[in-house]
Amino acid sequence: MARSDNQNTNMTKEETEDLILMRLKLLLIMCMSYLEDCPIGVYRKNAVSNTVQSLKDLIDNQLTGSGGGLNIEEKDVFLQRVRLLLIMAKSFSDSLPVGFYRKEAMKNNVKKIAECLGYEIKLNPLIYLKAA
Repeated sequence: MARSDNQNTNMTKEETEDLILMRLKLLLIMCMSYLEDCPIGVYRKNAVSNTVQSLKDLIDNQLTGSGGGLNIEEKDVFLQRVRLLLIMAKSFSDSLPVGFYRKEAMKNNVKKIAECLGYEIKLNPLIYLKAA
């Protein structure tokens, strides 16, 4: 099977939207686990950084693709929240200092994005033990 360098070129709009939503949900879980003081090592930092970069590329390529039931203002606010979350996630993956108020802002942002998507993000301590 021939493999091209950019695998996203042959994807349909629906496939790209699904990929964006899956990576966004993964990023939400990564951010919540960071906020719950789950240990973050080199491999997890790299995973967060790679997820942020790929999600940023996908959103930039399909700027107005997702958000089916949202009106224009809600879609703009949602995209701004997602971009802010990308910046916040990139900062903790690069080991930049994140204080109490920034963590609270990130937690609020994660909850608002998850609420808009219809997700409920509750982390169970048993999941931490299985992932570690």
